[in-house]
Amino acid sequence: MPVSHPPAHPYPGKCRTLRDAAADGQVITLRCNLCRRKVHFLASDLVDIVGPDWPMHEPVLPCHKHGREYVDMRARLPQQEDLGKLPVRRPAKLIQTWKTVMLGDE
Repeated sequence: MPVSHPPAHPYPGKCRTLRDAAADGQVITLRCNLCRRKVHFLASDLVDIVGPDWPMHEPVLPCHKHGREYVDMRARLPQQEDLGKLPVRRPAKLIQTWKTVMLGDE
């Protein structure tokens, strides 16, 4: 059974967007609930790809095997112990090409 998505406005008032996550310097984690694949992105990189008004409760990218309906998207602040150890996908030369680097490395 697919994961149910929260309503369009899960909280009263303004819905959080990628712009808010990028302003806070958060790391976005996408996880497929079927294959358990987990990928980390910087919110500021995703703003350039999908736009600043993307709601935080909708997955930005689909799973390459199972599509978008099983993907869970979460945002968190990077911790001190993540520096140099957390693999983060960053856009390389072309926007469609991504590379994995350790958080804190450029």
